[in-house]
Amino acid sequence: MTTFVLRTTDQSWIKRNGGVDAGDGKIAVQVPSDEIDHLTICGKPWIRHRFADVPKDCPNGSILCPVAWVA
Repeated sequence: MTTFVLRTTDQSWIKRNGGVDAGDGKIAVQVPSDEIDHLTICGKPWIRHRFADVPKDCPNGSILCPVAWVA
């Protein structure tokens, strides 16, 4: 499992996805490792996850970040 953090106030989404308040409007959710895309951007490792169930106040369901942020 990998933890991703996103900003949302969508309480229904938070409950459905087992989100945990990470402070300052950020919600942490666990994502199964086999649902993560591994990419290389500018020679550095990145990961991406696309949520099928998108919070109503997020512009899209994709989160992209450097591997170092979640390692």
